[in-house]
Amino acid sequence: MNDDWLSLPDNDFATNFFDLIGWDQAKPIPNTPTSRLCYSCKNRNSEQLFDPICDLSILHERARSCDVCSLLQDALHRKGIRGRQVVTLKQDAAHVGLKNGPNLLSLYREPGEKIFRVSYSMRVDAPA
Repeated sequence: MNDDWLSLPDNDFATNFFDLIGWDQAKPIPNTPTSRLCYSCKNRNSEQLFDPICDLSILHERARSCDVCSLLQDALHRKGIRGRQVVTLKQDAAHVGLKNGPNLLSLYREPGEKIFRVSYSMRVDAPA
Protein backbone atom coordinates (compact mmCIF):
# COMPACT_ATOMS: atom_id res chain seq x y z
CA MET A 1 0.00 0.00 0.00
CA ASN A 2 1.26 3.43 -0.93
CA ASP A 3 1.47 5.72 2.11
CA ASP A 4 2.05 8.96 0.19
CA TRP A 5 -0.45 11.71 0.89
CA LEU A 6 -1.45 15.02 -0.55
CA SER A 7 -2.94 18.00 1.24
CA LEU A 8 -4.20 20.89 -0.81
CA PRO A 9 -4.70 24.30 0.79
CA ASP A 10 -8.27 25.58 0.70
CA ASN A 11 -7.96 29.06 2.12
CA ASP A 12 -11.45 30.16 1.07
CA PHE A 13 -13.10 27.31 2.98
CA ALA A 14 -10.88 27.86 6.02
CA THR A 15 -11.55 31.60 6.05
CA ASN A 16 -15.30 31.07 5.81
CA PHE A 17 -15.24 28.40 8.50
CA PHE A 18 -13.24 30.49 10.97
CA ASP A 19 -15.40 33.53 10.23
CA LEU A 20 -18.42 31.38 11.11
CA ILE A 21 -17.16 29.87 14.38
CA GLY A 22 -14.62 32.52 15.35
CA TRP A 23 -10.87 31.98 15.33
CA ASP A 24 -10.74 32.24 19.14
CA GLN A 25 -12.74 29.00 19.36
CA ALA A 26 -10.31 27.02 17.20
CA LYS A 27 -6.83 28.51 17.57
CA PRO A 28 -4.12 26.48 19.31
CA ILE A 29 -2.90 27.43 22.74
CA PRO A 30 -0.20 30.07 22.19
CA ASN A 31 3.36 29.18 22.91
CA THR A 32 6.58 31.07 22.66
CA PRO A 33 8.11 31.14 19.18
CA THR A 34 11.37 29.31 19.08
CA SER A 35 14.56 31.26 19.23
CA ARG A 36 16.57 28.22 18.15
CA LEU A 37 17.03 29.16 14.51
CA CYS A 38 20.19 28.96 12.44
CA TYR A 39 21.29 31.93 10.35
CA SER A 40 19.80 30.40 7.22
CA CYS A 41 16.34 29.87 8.77
CA LYS A 42 16.27 33.31 10.39
CA ASN A 43 16.62 34.87 6.95
CA ARG A 44 14.02 32.80 5.12
CA ASN A 45 10.32 33.18 4.59
CA SER A 46 7.71 30.46 4.62
CA GLU A 47 7.53 30.35 0.81
CA GLN A 48 11.07 28.99 0.42
CA LEU A 49 11.92 27.40 3.73
CA PHE A 50 14.83 25.22 2.60
CA ASP A 51 17.37 25.29 -0.20
CA PRO A 52 16.35 22.98 -3.07
CA ILE A 53 19.68 21.15 -2.80
CA CYS A 54 20.12 19.87 0.76
CA ASP A 55 23.49 18.54 1.94
CA LEU A 56 22.65 16.23 4.86
CA SER A 57 26.02 16.85 6.51
CA ILE A 58 25.27 20.58 6.70
CA LEU A 59 21.68 19.90 7.76
CA HIS A 60 22.95 17.66 10.57
CA GLU A 61 25.18 20.42 11.93
CA ARG A 62 22.43 23.03 11.70
CA ALA A 63 19.85 20.73 13.32
CA ARG A 64 21.89 20.68 16.54
CA SER A 65 20.96 24.30 17.19
CA CYS A 66 17.97 24.95 14.91
CA ASP A 67 14.44 23.64 15.48
CA VAL A 68 13.40 24.06 11.84
CA CYS A 69 16.40 22.15 10.48
CA SER A 70 15.77 19.52 13.14
CA LEU A 71 12.20 19.05 11.85
CA LEU A 72 13.48 18.39 8.34
CA GLN A 73 16.22 16.07 9.57
CA ASP A 74 13.71 14.05 11.64
CA ALA A 75 11.35 13.76 8.65
CA LEU A 76 14.23 12.54 6.45
CA HIS A 77 15.26 10.02 9.11
CA ARG A 78 11.70 8.63 9.20
CA LYS A 79 12.10 7.92 5.48
CA GLY A 80 15.45 6.18 6.10
CA ILE A 81 17.51 8.99 4.59
CA ARG A 82 20.67 9.59 6.62
CA GLY A 83 24.38 9.98 6.30
CA ARG A 84 26.56 11.94 3.97
CA GLN A 85 24.53 12.59 0.86
CA VAL A 86 22.75 15.36 -0.96
CA VAL A 87 19.01 15.30 -1.60
CA THR A 88 16.86 17.50 -3.80
CA LEU A 89 13.80 18.99 -2.14
CA LYS A 90 10.54 20.21 -3.64
CA GLN A 91 8.46 22.90 -1.95
CA ASP A 92 5.10 24.48 -2.56
CA ALA A 93 2.78 26.61 -0.47
CA ALA A 94 1.98 23.82 1.97
CA HIS A 95 4.60 21.06 1.66
CA VAL A 96 8.28 20.19 1.73
CA GLY A 97 9.17 16.87 0.16
CA LEU A 98 11.71 14.95 -1.84
CA LYS A 99 11.86 15.77 -5.55
CA ASN A 100 10.18 12.87 -7.36
CA GLY A 101 9.37 11.42 -3.94
CA PRO A 102 7.09 11.73 -0.95
CA ASN A 103 6.16 14.81 1.02
CA LEU A 104 8.04 15.16 4.30
CA LEU A 105 6.44 18.15 6.04
CA SER A 106 3.12 19.98 5.86
CA LEU A 107 3.29 23.67 6.67
CA TYR A 108 0.40 25.62 8.14
CA ARG A 109 0.08 29.09 9.57
CA GLU A 110 -2.36 30.89 11.79
CA PRO A 111 -4.97 32.87 9.80
CA GLY A 112 -3.98 36.49 9.44
CA GLU A 113 -0.41 35.81 10.49
CA LYS A 114 1.91 37.95 8.37
CA ILE A 115 5.28 36.82 9.68
CA PHE A 116 6.91 33.42 9.76
CA ARG A 117 6.82 32.00 13.26
CA VAL A 118 7.84 28.43 13.96
CA SER A 119 5.44 28.05 16.88
CA TYR A 120 2.33 28.33 14.70
CA SER A 121 3.70 27.92 11.21
CA MET A 122 4.74 24.33 11.37
CA ARG A 123 2.71 21.27 11.82
CA VAL A 124 4.45 18.07 10.88
CA ASP A 125 2.21 15.38 9.45
CA ALA A 126 3.75 12.06 8.67
CA PRO A 127 2.01 9.18 6.95
CA ALA A 128 1.19 6.30 9.29
